[in-house]
Amino acid sequence: ARAAAATAAAATAAWNSRKANADATAARRREILQRLTEIRHRINSRNRICEEELGAVADRLTAKFAAYASGVLLKPFSADVLPQLDWRPHLEDYYHDHAPLMGRISEALDETEVSHACA
Repeated sequence: ARAAAATAAAATAAWNSRKANADATAARRREILQRLTEIRHRINSRNRICEEELGAVADRLTAKFAAYASGVLLKPFSADVLPQLDWRPHLEDYYHDHAPLMGRISEALDETEVSHACA
C-alpha cells in the first residue's frame, strides 16, 4: 500500500511539474508574441514617419533650390520647373531589403491569431 501511495505521489508530482512547465512555456510564448506585436507596430509607425519626413525634406529642398535660382537669375523662378526629387525608389529598396524579416514577424503573429481563432 505504501509503495502504491509513493508511486501515486510521484506520478502526481511529475504531472504537476509538467503542468507548471507548460504554463511557464505558454506565459513565455504570450510574452514573446506581445513583444513581437509591439516591435511590428513600432516599425510600421517609424516607417510612416520616415515617409512623411522624406517627403517634407524633398519639398523643402525643391523650395530652397527655387529660391536660390530666383536669387541667381534675379527674377522669379518657379519650383515647378525643377525636376522632382524622387525619394520613393530608395524607400522601396529599404522595404524590399527588410521584407523577409517583416514577413517572418507577420507570419509568426498571423499563425498565433489563426490558432487562437480555431481554439
